[in-house]
Amino acid sequence: MRTPQEIIGEDRYLQLVFEGFAVIPAEPTPEAVGAWWRCKNSGGSDYDAYRALVSAWQDLQNSRKT
Repeated sequence: MRTPQEIIGEDRYLQLVFEGFAVIPAEPTPEAVGAWWRCKNSGGSDYDAYRALVSAWQDLQNSRKT
């Protein structure tokens, strides 16, 4: 799957995504779901689980750049 930056270009992406926001896929990736479950199963809040899900997606996205 291509990243938003690959689709519209890095410069345009940075113009469209506000600081503090992230573009994540409409369908969760297995990595993101796993991060959510690990957080929830260890007693994390919904807020923490959401942050884990977004972080997992960003990590996956960054690993594909290298």
